Amino acid sequence: MKGIRIQLLIVFVMLLASCKKAEVSGLLTIDVTKNTEKELALSDISASVIKISLENHEDALITTIKEVVTIDSYFVVITYDSRILIFDQDGLFVNAVGKKGEGPGEHRFISAFAKDEDSRKFYVVSSKKVLVYSFDFQLIDEFTLDYYISNLSIQNNNIYVVSNAYEIPVEEGYATETSLYVLDKNFASLDTIPLRRVVRKDRQASILGYNKFISTDGLNTFIYAPVATNEGFLRDTIFQLAANTVVPYAKLRFAEPHVDEKGIKKYWIANIFSTANYLGAHYYKEANDIHFFFMTEIPQRDLISKVGRWMMKGMWLSLIC
Repeated sequence: MKGIRIQLLIVFVMLLASCKKAEVSGLLTIDVTKNTEKELALSDISASVIKISLENHEDALITTIKEVVTIDSYFVVITYDSRILIFDQDGLFVNAVGKKGEGPGEHRFISAFAKDEDSRKFYVVSSKKVLVYSFDFQLIDEFTLDYYISNLSIQNNNIYVVSNAYEIPVEEGYATETSLYVLDKNFASLDTIPLRRVVRKDRQASILGYNKFISTDGLNTFIYAPVATNEGFLRDTIFQLAANTVVPYAKLRFAEPHVDEKGIKKYWIANIFSTANYLGAHYYKEANDIHFFFMTEIPQRDLISKVGRWMMKGMWLSLIC
């Protein structure tokens, strides 16, 4: 059977043109504008733009893509139905990695994915299980931790794991606790850092479908822990990891009011991240899916911000190089 091909396109984002930056008690504070009046090409926020058609092979029928990662010269496509599909640079299907199931070397679903260029390994996370593959796509190891893994990242020659524990009975009701575990490359524990604790009277837990909570600018490591249940305030600060502790790094100042007349948050922040060129955020407001970019490294230009909605045609290719 000759495979057909599907086109993956990112079309454009809507943008705004300026914002204000201020220092508040040593904390970088950035005003997030609420206007999205101008149209912005994706090339304005990217070093390059790649459009690629992936072969819709009979052994790799693609519905919805969750993530795309580059491993050497290959594209590793993770789908929402927890398959790992390998394509070459021409978009031709090469192979599928892993097997769905509960047994050794199998994954039931994929809750996180990470790669380590130094050791030439990548990690597939399923609940408490971590499957370790070589860049040759061979399974080489398997670990099971004592806690659920929401995010796994390789930074500073260590493994960082973000874990959420839900519906913990406390005197005031039920707590959700988020912790950062620092591990060595053999998954031995080095440190545990409490990140946040949210207490509610009712048993309510939710996620925003995002798991890339750790980011880096090439020198420093940052973390953001979102809260997907309603609160009377915004968690609008990204933290920097320093000497196995977390310190406030930057605050996004959203336009008020932050809650409506019913006490419901108007901004639902899914993630805040920092890179070598941008401090960015992904949030929801009034049913709009909005991405914010604040340029931090622009030679001989004023700092500007860009904010807007992702408009997608066909399927979305999220590429991480």
